[in-house]
Amino acid sequence: MRRRIFFCSALLTGIAVIATSILVTMVAYNDFSRAVKQEVVAEAAYIRSGYEFGGAVYLAHLEHRAGHRLTIIASDGTVLVDSVSSPGQMDNHLDRPEVRDALSGGTGEITRYSDTLREQIYYYALRLGDGSVLRMSTTISSIIASYDRIFWMVALIGLVVFLISALLASFITRRIMRPLNSLDLEHPEYN
Repeated sequence: MRRRIFFCSALLTGIAVIATSILVTMVAYNDFSRAVKQEVVAEAAYIRSGYEFGGAVYLAHLEHRAGHRLTIIASDGTVLVDSVSSPGQMDNHLDRPEVRDALSGGTGEITRYSDTLREQIYYYALRLGDGSVLRMSTTISSIIASYDRIFWMVALIGLVVFLISALLASFITRRIMRPLNSLDLEHPEYN
């Protein structure tokens, strides 16, 4: 009976810890992903201001942060500037959804697989005053790499919580069973 109570308590605790860990990591990943996307949007706005003020000279002096790709695309889809690949070797970008959205509505964003980089990429595009499009992007793998650190911390915390809960379950099981084990079944009237 004692083992059954302990097993049920430990099982319920384990399920609760695992469910909580999964939910916490999902929320943390979504928040981190949203923060990275907001960072790309903010960086695009800053670069747009600099580019519209200083033009190509601004881009030449721009110290570009690693991980965020910068592309300037003409209104006809021709790539004018790219921080990763040579613009002359790149396909026309007019068919890209984020570029089409930026040309028609001012901004566009999408997450998709990049054939050039061979990774999942988040793209944010912004129409410039001259009709061209500034596109910023970041790899989703960089988001996931940062998320991995959080996941292992949550897993470690979950393990510690489970072990403490198992010790408490053992203690509580003994406290519950102590009065039952002390019953005198031969002389029930004295109980």
